[in-house]
Amino acid sequence: MFDMIQWIDNMLCVQGGWLYGDGGIMSESCYKKLAQRRNINIHQRACRNRPAWVVYESMPERFKEAIESKIGDIYQYVKENELLKYIREDQKALKIFRDYRFGDDRKLPDEAILEYYSNVKVMNAVHEVVNVRRQMRRKLGKKTMANVWEEIAESVKRLDKHKIPHSLPENPRRLKEKLSDYLKEGPELFIHGGFCNKNKEKLNDEVKLWVLAQWANNIERITSEEHLLSVYNEHAREMRKASRENEKIWREVKSAKTLHNFLYSDGIQSLWWGARYGELKAREKFVYQHSTLLPTMRDSLWYSDGTKVNYYYRDQNGNIATLSVYEVMDVYSEMFIGYAFCQHEDYTAQRTAFRMALRTAGEKPYQVSFDNQGGHKKLETTSFLGKLARIAVKTQPYNGKSKTIESAFGRFQKQFLKKDPCFTGQNITAKDKESRANMEYILANKENLPDLEEVKALYLKRREEWNSAPHPKTGKARSEMYRESRNPEAVALTGEDMRELFCTEHESKIRVTAYGLSFEVEKRKYTYMVYNGDMPDVDWIADHVDRRYTGKYDPDDMSELHLYEETPSRGLRYVTTAFTKVDIHRGKQEQEEWEASYIRSIEDKKKALRLRKRDEIEEILEKHNLLPEQHGLNSPALKGIETSRPAKKTEVIKTRERRKQRTKGIAEIQKEISNVVAIGGGDDEIDEILDKLNERYPLEDKKIYSRI
Repeated sequence: MFDMIQWIDNMLCVQGGWLYGDGGIMSESCYKKLAQRRNINIHQRACRNRPAWVVYESMPERFKEAIESKIGDIYQYVKENELLKYIREDQKALKIFRDYRFGDDRKLPDEAILEYYSNVKVMNAVHEVVNVRRQMRRKLGKKTMANVWEEIAESVKRLDKHKIPHSLPENPRRLKEKLSDYLKEGPELFIHGGFCNKNKEKLNDEVKLWVLAQWANNIERITSEEHLLSVYNEHAREMRKASRENEKIWREVKSAKTLHNFLYSDGIQSLWWGARYGELKAREKFVYQHSTLLPTMRDSLWYSDGTKVNYYYRDQNGNIATLSVYEVMDVYSEMFIGYAFCQHEDYTAQRTAFRMALRTAGEKPYQVSFDNQGGHKKLETTSFLGKLARIAVKTQPYNGKSKTIESAFGRFQKQFLKKDPCFTGQNITAKDKESRANMEYILANKENLPDLEEVKALYLKRREEWNSAPHPKTGKARSEMYRESRNPEAVALTGEDMRELFCTEHESKIRVTAYGLSFEVEKRKYTYMVYNGDMPDVDWIADHVDRRYTGKYDPDDMSELHLYEETPSRGLRYVTTAFTKVDIHRGKQEQEEWEASYIRSIEDKKKALRLRKRDEIEEILEKHNLLPEQHGLNSPALKGIETSRPAKKTEVIKTRERRKQRTKGIAEIQKEISNVVAIGGGDDEIDEILDKLNERYPLEDKKIYSRI
């Protein structure tokens, strides 16, 4: 594909035929319309066997985004692949290596031939790139090759050594020197500087240790290999003056290349690299890295990490500021499923992001990975992460390769955040100029920067675009991948899970009163009430006054209080949830309409409760012959509900009345029976009359009236 994207006259160009052909970026008719309307800049038109080239920066944004979705950052892509189109076979050099013989007629090993031949092909490519770049800069009136060698060295470094097993230096200055030597000596340079160097070794073991120590010295640092050469030769002269025995050991070295070859030899380079460039750089370069397979289903693995929101904003004082965000990402889909803004990554932000992630998922993940920064230590000590997932794994510190989320952050920044003028650029280690902020523009538009709320909204907009964008592996939207996937081992999220994860247990038990449930946290009082729908559950309060419950609450959301009671064998058992008690204005002047209605409804419920409780206890008293009315006394009326107590009819009085009714009923029925007999009626008519009488005057489901 790199043949379809090239620098031409210092402009990045894309082959026109590729855009509507294999690239699938647009249709041919669309391409022709854009060219006709001059909406794209055709830098070089097609002619015979010469393709057309379109200036990349002249293309509409939607087509640039389509190209980057296929290959990533196009500028970085060209840098990484520029050398490849110049790498060609060199049969003459290959013959030199195959025919080479040592004094004892030994041949070069096959491994050495492959390495040296790869060096030649890369050196030839570097030479061509240098010539092309030099010509381009001359056309632009530039006299120097500033930054060119850094870019070429980076391209050499990125070559796949499995396919091209070269051993060329990665340092720009050393690579430039290597090219100069190669142009002078030809392919034999690599034989003399590599395999044969062992036969012409000029440093003995004692000297090697001294050289190694000086190169790794951070107390008085050696600045370059030329500096090391100077320091070594001076030390060698002093050692020879001190003792004649040292003359054979401490011999002067003519070229820094001798020291370089030793320092970069097998087993030596890995010794000093960490001391000179840092252990993390050494680990990345020399320590074995796993090849891993990503999850194949959602909620198998979540990564969490904090990062800078790559936007500048204007704070309340008018100063330029930045914000941080903590994100939780599902690794399978690369969907961001939970976030929390913060000034600095902390425990509260982490809990908030995980809460959102759980609500998004509706289930708990199998595994969550996190680093040891910010508030993660507190998450560990509180067993939060162990409750969140089956497995909680701490990533290797300072190892970006072990955290997929950092790669996602990088692409998110490049593909989405950098669209906005307030983009801060990526981190300080970013080398690509496209990944850096235009600070001149930022400072010139300081007053036009978004405020805090605006920058949050802008970030969330781009975040949604990321989730809706195609996944680089499947081409499906990340959010669609997440929704469609199922994890057969995922555990459904319950209310108890959320309480267990996010709630803190109050230090002492909380007592129920008619006023509600109250306690203090950090000298602030909180009051809660158990509700039935939108109204206080006056029955529950009445039934549980003076009970003490274990209370759990979410420090980040104090609107709910979860009540638990202790059980003999199973520990705490969830009872119910109380909510923040509604405050109402005492004075009618300030009461809103809903408050007045709210008060009336509660008063009706309170009156009904008092009546019900009075009636329940009187039934119990009456059953045990303890009701005042059963002894010729009166029960008091309920204050505020009854002005006077209606006469209480005890069961004795009710029984007497029923007996009177039965007596009257017998007289009536005898008359009805007589009438039936007088007109010749039979037993059936009489039985019907008796049944009606029993229905009218029942007594404990027994028939009072029957034939005698």
